[in-house]
Amino acid sequence: TTVANLLSFGTQKRDRQDIADRFTELQADVGFSGHSTGINISISTLGNNLPAVVELVLEILRSASLPADELEKYKTQLITAYQNAMTEPTELAAQALAQHENTWPKDDIRYVPTLQESLEETKALSHQDVLKFYEQFYGTGNVRFSAAGSFDPEAVQQVLVEGLNQWKA
Repeated sequence: TTVANLLSFGTQKRDRQDIADRFTELQADVGFSGHSTGINISISTLGNNLPAVVELVLEILRSASLPADELEKYKTQLITAYQNAMTEPTELAAQALAQHENTWPKDDIRYVPTLQESLEETKALSHQDVLKFYEQFYGTGNVRFSAAGSFDPEAVQQVLVEGLNQWKA
């Protein structure tokens, strides 16, 4: 999740503000969310802007810079959230249920850590860890794309093919 949350903070060619400005120019609302076995990207934009938005999203995915200063800000937010969750009955109940249903060992990426484990992992997370994870796990893999509305499917397909071409699996 950390990498997914840092994706739009910069690429090799663009900084966070450039990306935000370009999404605004394209009238696009784009969200990145990660989980243990993949990443989801949601896009909302006007149909004629979809190819350009997809092109920018693929640039972000392929050349994310994952800035160290943004990681530190994100870690601070997570640490605060975990500390607050440890005293919230709803969060504690959700954690207990997640742990009860968790059948994966601690060394498996699908393992659901306790709030305390998450807090400790976040504190220990380094910029090098994030870069290593990105390099190791981000690539084409199993890509699924769906779109609804009025847009040029051939233009979107061309951008997808060009953007995913020769990116490591």
